[in-house]
Amino acid sequence: MPGRQEEYKNMEMQFNGLKKPNPKGKSLFASSLSNLSVQYNFSVIAIVLTIMKDDYSQTAWIKETLKGVVFAGAITGQLLMGYVGDAFGRNKALSFTITLAGIGALLSAIAPWGDNWTVYSLIALFRFFLGVGVGGVYPLSAAKAAEESDSSNVQARNLRVAKVFFWQIPGAMLPYVMALIVYFIFPSSQAQWRGLLAIG
Repeated sequence: MPGRQEEYKNMEMQFNGLKKPNPKGKSLFASSLSNLSVQYNFSVIAIVLTIMKDDYSQTAWIKETLKGVVFAGAITGQLLMGYVGDAFGRNKALSFTITLAGIGALLSAIAPWGDNWTVYSLIALFRFFLGVGVGGVYPLSAAKAAEESDSSNVQARNLRVAKVFFWQIPGAMLPYVMALIVYFIFPSSQAQWRGLLAIG
């Protein structure tokens, strides 16, 4: 009879496992989507600057600053957010970085109005904060993916981390696809570049 009880217990555990959502699957999805966003936001500014050049004059200094400021933010985010993850937990820290990146992307799209200097300064400011958010994704998503692996096998953990970081490849291509879509949807160049930044 003990064998029968063990069998029923195993069946009950399997049934309960079917009923409960898999938080690790959601976590893998969130980390993957975050990495897609990272590469999208790194790449999209080159397209945005090309669209903006007819409406706002650009110097080489402005172009290079707007391309580089997100990387300065990313380095800051990489240095800070690993510590935040250790102090407050990976889930809270990753949620914070994703929120920061989302707010930075949205504000870089809707806040800049006025003359050239104001528009480019506001884009640079908000893209720095976006960079802090996407930079924080690197250490947090890697740590979460490895720690939440069910396996003690190093290769299985590495594969899980690789699955998360794979999404940077589609993220690098996505700005070009989205640029074609917004080109046909929005006739105004203002709406086009603002839409591309907001998608980030």
